Amino acid sequence: MKTFHPLPLVLAITLIAPVVHAQDADGAKPPSYVGGGVAYLPRYAGSKEYRASPLADASFTFRNGFFIDGMQGVGFRFRLTDSFFITTSAGMDPGRKDQDDVARPGSDFLKGMGDIKPSVLANVGLGVKLGQRADIGLIASKAVNHADYGMSYHLTGHVVAWSGERDSIDLNAALHYGNDAYNQTYFSVTARQAANTRFQAFSPGAGLHAATAGVTWTHRFGEHWMTRVTAEGTRYLKDVANSPIVQEKTGYLAGVSVDYRF
Repeated sequence: MKTFHPLPLVLAITLIAPVVHAQDADGAKPPSYVGGGVAYLPRYAGSKEYRASPLADASFTFRNGFFIDGMQGVGFRFRLTDSFFITTSAGMDPGRKDQDDVARPGSDFLKGMGDIKPSVLANVGLGVKLGQRADIGLIASKAVNHADYGMSYHLTGHVVAWSGERDSIDLNAALHYGNDAYNQTYFSVTARQAANTRFQAFSPGAGLHAATAGVTWTHRFGEHWMTRVTAEGTRYLKDVANSPIVQEKTGYLAGVSVDYRF
């Protein structure tokens, strides 16, 4: 399942298809597909309120490693050896609003905090295939048009837990690290924001800020049509978990999509 991107990269990075994901061992390209569905997820990272969000699902991959993806963006996968690969991509982070919003993360609970503007993300990842059914990756991500948003790093793991003639189950997990600027962008409350809101000033330092784990069931109806059902949990950690804007230290996400592959 492609990442549902209405949360910052903390959730987006692990949901079923890591940004660094290996090609088949024989070099065959992964299938391309288009589709859509719905996701049910927190209004923003740390919110206790949930909302339903439309999901557009599309991915086009080519044998030379180039891809265009609705969630990951545009990029290349470079196969170094049979086991090691590098991914570079440019994508989007939707930011966050300080009011309820249909399309972007945000909540009226944050009123007075101001918006986090959308940004263009530059992502670089190194991955290692572990046999035919698993891989691990390390991903670095930076907002190129908002340098003050900082950098985040993500250690991801993916395994095909079970695969049958028409069905498969994938498991994913990740740890997420942010530098000072990143954690403060998404989870701090400045003195000015504290004066405009109910929140006390808060400034988290660099460090691990979340752990995520997810599972996806894929069912193929035939050669072209398939459906995928995803569930994921996120646990906020260390300083970030104590932020006054983190209403719940554990958040959940569910999604379903129907796709046409070709």
